[in-house]
Amino acid sequence: MKKVLIIEDDVDITDILTVALGARYNVFIINDTNNLIEQMDTFFPDLIITDNFVGQKVADEIVKEIRFEHRFSKIPVVLFSGHPDIEKLASQIKANSYISKPFTLKDLNACIEEIFANLESEKELFGNMKA
Repeated sequence: MKKVLIIEDDVDITDILTVALGARYNVFIINDTNNLIEQMDTFFPDLIITDNFVGQKVADEIVKEIRFEHRFSKIPVVLFSGHPDIEKLASQIKANSYISKPFTLKDLNACIEEIFANLESEKELFGNMKA
């Protein structure tokens, strides 16, 4: 089962996401970005979904901290936010994708499925190149 890490401090949203994604993915919530890397060590995710503001950090700081750690640097990141220019923000922080708040669960699931499908395609492509 794929692991999805959600970095979000809104309890209502994390509750919804846990229920909505919990049947298909192993979901782990981080709602406090202090000791972020230590928390991630207990749950090595296949995908990270982060809000733009979590605690005292913005997504740019969160993503930089994650990508600075070599073992986490290649994990895809999805930004989800109500920011009016989320596309530009996602591009600036080099997120793999983004979802605007408010969002539908259909859009969220489609985004996650697309990222995992792309990862599988890359594995197949690079696996075949090594042969």
